Parts: sequence; structure tokens; C-alpha cells
Amino acid sequence: MGTRSRERQGADSSDGSDQAHRRILVVDDDPTIRNILVQVLKLQGYEVESASNGAEALEHCPGNSRPFDVLITDLMMPIIGGRELIERVRVLQPDIRVVCLSATYSDTWLDLSVLFVPKPFSLRGIVAIVKSALEGTRWRKAETA
Repeated sequence: MGTRSRERQGADSSDGSDQAHRRILVVDDDPTIRNILVQVLKLQGYEVESASNGAEALEHCPGNSRPFDVLITDLMMPIIGGRELIERVRVLQPDIRVVCLSATYSDTWLDLSVLFVPKPFSLRGIVAIVKSALEGTRWRKAETA
């Protein structure tokens, strides 16, 4: 609890941004990738939750909770994969921005109007992409090409 308070104070006082109020959901079945992303984004001052698959992620998205601003997800996951997860989350939260991480490129990303980020990726790059997503409106197909 004390750590989270310090992280929020640091984010609030450093540049006056509202990063501490921005919510991100990280979904990846690889625990190493998932945990690193969560820690890096928390250090940036974001409120971050995580899940290991689409079904678990949907449990974080009930209709009565504060919506997520960004969904970062892998494509290939057990139980519910990335494509179905994105479609179902957008029903609940139509304005969510989506960043997809995958070792293989798929036209699925274009079909879903998301930003594709190939694995491996740099942590600095992910932070920049999240900031960019939060500054703009929802990603469009033309912006992902």
C-alpha cells in the first residue's frame, strides 16, 4: 500500500499528468512478459491489472468497475485468445485502446483495428506506445499499417 502511494505521488508531482488515474490491463500467458510489463507500467505511475488469459481478463472487466484505458494483450493464449478477448472487451468498453503483442504477425490485428507490436519488444518502446495511445483517440486501421 505504501509503495502504490509513493508511485502515485511521484507520477502526480513529476509532470502534473493524470497517469495514476489511467488504468491498463495486461494479458499474456507468459508470466515473465506479463510481470515485467506490469512492473514497468506501474513504475510509470499507471494503475495496472493483469491476467494470464482472456477468460481471466474478462473477470477484471465487469460493467460496474471503472473502465480500462488501454488493453495490452497477446494473440495466442489458452481458454480465450486475444482476438475473442478484444471483441468481448470492446462490447463492454467501446473506447478502450488496444495494443497487441505477438511473436508472429497476423492480419487479425488489422481486422481488429489495433496497434501491433512484435515480440521481442523494448520496454521503452512499450511505454512510448502506451503514452501515445492515451494521448490519441482509439486506433484506426490506417494507423496500424
